[in-house]
Amino acid sequence: MHIDMQDRVAIVTGSAHRVGRAIALELARVGVHVIVHYFHSPEEVVKDTLHAIKSHGVEAFPVQADLSTPSCVDGLFAASR
Repeated sequence: MHIDMQDRVAIVTGSAHRVGRAIALELARVGVHVIVHYFHSPEEVVKDTLHAIKSHGVEAFPVQADLSTPSCVDGLFAASR
């Protein structure tokens, strides 16, 4: 079964580096726009991740948020609209 992922939007928590980054890059590879969530990652790490995602021809949007705070979680989801 094939699911067309073109032009969908995904929120990937912790996506500035490591496993989250790998997931975000794979989603970008199949055409998904990515909300790059991070909390403590250095700015240069986030910028590098955004650049890598955008190199696949999709959009990437950074959102810094503490997911233990409900208002931050609301902001993260609002960014995906």
